[in-house]
Amino acid sequence: MGRVRTSQVRDWDQVTVRLPPGMRDQINGLAAKNGRSANAEIVARLERSLSLDDSPDLAALRAVIREELTAALSSPRADE
Repeated sequence: MGRVRTSQVRDWDQVTVRLPPGMRDQINGLAAKNGRSANAEIVARLERSLSLDDSPDLAALRAVIREELTAALSSPRADE
């Protein structure tokens, strides 16, 4: 993903968020490590998180895990 021109950024929504103590420093550190601003780090991570939530593979994986856990919890344990 290329750098966004300033004219496009002006059209972006702005939000204010409250972060738990230490999270801002953690974000700043990750941003520096990844060579981007704290804002770009937050946007990149949100985009990745949102795309994972929409992933059919993730939904299928969650369903399999749910089924396996349900089966494991409903079957009698060997040590009982």
